[in-house]
Amino acid sequence: SDFFKCQREECRYRACKMLEVLGVVGLYLLGNPAINSIWPWLLAVTIYGIGKTFYWPTLLGVISERFPKGGALALGLSGGIGMISAGILGGPGIGYKQDYFAVSYLQETPERQQTYERYKARTESGQPDLKGFPILSSLFPQVAPKVAGIDNARLKVFQDYAAILDENGKPRPQQKTTLESDLETIETLKRQGRPVEPKLEENLRKLYQWWLEEGLPYYSQDQNILPQARLHGAKMALLSREAWAKCEEIAQSATYYDLISFPHYYEEFLAAKFLPHTELERFPSVQERLARNLSSDLTPRPPSRPHPDPLRLRRGNG
Repeated sequence: SDFFKCQREECRYRACKMLEVLGVVGLYLLGNPAINSIWPWLLAVTIYGIGKTFYWPTLLGVISERFPKGGALALGLSGGIGMISAGILGGPGIGYKQDYFAVSYLQETPERQQTYERYKARTESGQPDLKGFPILSSLFPQVAPKVAGIDNARLKVFQDYAAILDENGKPRPQQKTTLESDLETIETLKRQGRPVEPKLEENLRKLYQWWLEEGLPYYSQDQNILPQARLHGAKMALLSREAWAKCEEIAQSATYYDLISFPHYYEEFLAAKFLPHTELERFPSVQERLARNLSSDLTPRPPSRPHPDPLRLRRGNG
């Protein structure tokens, strides 16, 4: 039994090493500039998926066989160390590398530099919003210099506008960006006398003013540069060995918006859960169909003929 146990341990150990190689090969292929079409990309994703899918259960099996007395504590410590590494290096590190190489790509030519100036992340005072890894950037600024990445809010407006364009590059009728819809919602709330968060309204109006003055007039110039810069940053984050030493993007610096704090969000959320929606004027086609069905239900119908009594029929025949 000891012989077979050792054989199982050796097989799992070799399988774990093989899956590590598959994961690394898959990541390398995903970051390779030649992977720009669908079929090579599917091949790279498949290789990475095989290595990643079976690596974790194989690792747990190796730990259970090598350290049987550790029990759930050993498995929990292994998972905890992995999550800590992902939280420190996976998110902040890869995020910093993507920003660093995307900015480097945008600064290569004067045309890209102009795009970068329009979409650069800035503070409320208008200065570049430089972010760096909290310890590494302070101790070794040459190794991990602080960079001002692309403003996610401005990039979102850019992407929303691109989504409403038709095949001719013109906005589709009666379609609006998320920013325009949010501003209309704020105006509706104000007309109804409902409270609106002043800071939120101020930020949205500033963002919309920037889009009208700087974003929209240069959209045709930026529509190819921005996606290429983001793709270049993502690929270089996987390929460059130098990038592994340059980590950034503090988890605490990530901002989000709590929808529960938005006035009357819960009311709108509940209204959207009903079928049909409680505000039918937003859906004219549904409103028209419901009215048509209701009118057909109210139309008087001729009375149905009563069914003959079978007993009376039998008596009459008799």
